[in-house]
Amino acid sequence: MTTPERDIKRDILDAYQAIVVTKKELPNRIDFLARGITNDQLRSQYGGIACLHELMRADHTEFLDKHFSTVETVFHKDRSVETANTQTYVITTAVADSVAHQGFLDALDLYCEVNDARIAIMPCESITNSFEKRTAVFDKVFNDPKYLFVQEDTELNENISLCSIQVSAKQIRPITGLSRVGRREGSYVFASPKQFLEYIPAGNKRGLNYTIMTPGACTLPKYHSESFVSKRLSYIAAHDHTIGAVIVEIQDDKIFHFRQIQADDDGNFIDLGVEYSPNGEVTPVPVNAVLGDTHGVQVDLKAYDAFCKFLSKFEVKRIYAHDIFDGYSISHHITDIAARQKRNHKGLSNLAFELSLTYDTVVKLDSVVKPDEIMIVKSNHDEFLDRYLAAGRYVDDPNNHYISLKIATAMFDDKDVLKHAMEVVGLNIPEHWTFLSRSDSSMIADVECGSHGDLGLNGAKSSLNGLEKIYGKCVIGHNHTAAIQRGVFRVGTLSELDMEYNRGPSSWTQTCCLVYDNGQRQLINYVGGRCSLKV
Repeated sequence: MTTPERDIKRDILDAYQAIVVTKKELPNRIDFLARGITNDQLRSQYGGIACLHELMRADHTEFLDKHFSTVETVFHKDRSVETANTQTYVITTAVADSVAHQGFLDALDLYCEVNDARIAIMPCESITNSFEKRTAVFDKVFNDPKYLFVQEDTELNENISLCSIQVSAKQIRPITGLSRVGRREGSYVFASPKQFLEYIPAGNKRGLNYTIMTPGACTLPKYHSESFVSKRLSYIAAHDHTIGAVIVEIQDDKIFHFRQIQADDDGNFIDLGVEYSPNGEVTPVPVNAVLGDTHGVQVDLKAYDAFCKFLSKFEVKRIYAHDIFDGYSISHHITDIAARQKRNHKGLSNLAFELSLTYDTVVKLDSVVKPDEIMIVKSNHDEFLDRYLAAGRYVDDPNNHYISLKIATAMFDDKDVLKHAMEVVGLNIPEHWTFLSRSDSSMIADVECGSHGDLGLNGAKSSLNGLEKIYGKCVIGHNHTAAIQRGVFRVGTLSELDMEYNRGPSSWTQTCCLVYDNGQRQLINYVGGRCSLKV
């Protein structure tokens, strides 16, 4: 017996409403198939699922408002980002068809109240909208006029803008192809529920790099697909989805500071050693820090002193130091006569002197910041000394021959060569300094902090992709250029930005990372003589 046409139409509407009540989201074709309604029936009765969505919005608005947490949101011009009286912005992404993380939004509201900041929302299309050609639908909470919306390219100052380019919420690497977009001297934030950061050199202007970054989202992950092939993308998108944002502080017309935040399942997040909670609590918390590569005798004292002063404002539990020793006095890269003469002219050909300066640099950090522990991460520049001794190059080096004979015994006694070298020249290593080996792991929550980042998988050259496979979440150094690729955070350097071997365009940044006990992380940049406007 054939079901009357009017009954089929009624069955489809009843199924639509039941799915909304149960799932709290717009139904898709799979939802209807599970209730015995075919795609052909949807097309014959309503012209397809897209037309059915439009009909429901037009004729059943009250029902959607009552049972479905999202309604169509129009971004009005009077709610666009304005920068005249705002110094601090919290920038995050809202994904279409997704429910807002109310706890995170409540914590962000608290942050803005305490820090006189504004929340800017960057809309991001759901891939299902693209396939079904529907109007973007956003959680009705964003109708609140306190939220600013990015409707077009918007400058926060002369050197950072919010870009209105639409990036798919499912795109695995959302910054792909965007490094060549826009002005060569400007930084951009693009909407995406993932956290990425890439630095690109601004030509030959040393230290004037620009960034492209994505902030994470303030909406819950909700990815589905009616295509079997796309189920893989949906699974990956849900895995990579980060509840988070980027805080941007405008110092003046040209200088800005930025740092990332991530939230836990309840919406709590930490910024600069203070946790903000949806319940209205503001709580100071201890910090851990991963320093940019120090490089001892080639450290930039202005940047280094600024970070020491910055960290001294917190209760610091643990500091990770990378490349504390530069190896300039015995470097295998310095081979020609002119370079050697330049090194001699600087008075930096003496290994014992370099070891003392390296030690003094760490002591300064220790005395100013007063951390509970200092973890010295085994790094490639530290191993310049191992290579120098193993190759016997000290035999032809009258400046360092005698002291090298004493240090070389560490190689036979299975001691840390750099630590032993400092002790040989009479330096006292405090008990709370730990020299990590290449095989040591040092975790904070689920974040690996004990790797320098120069060694890849099975001896291959390292890359962000390879390190992500090896460690998952980690904070590494080595490249001197800050970066974020999902769970991999990379610090920059605290050395001089011109170290002779980085000739031409350079993307080096003076960047450290704060790592909190719950695994949340923030990259902190030294720009314009300071690390942030708040501390």
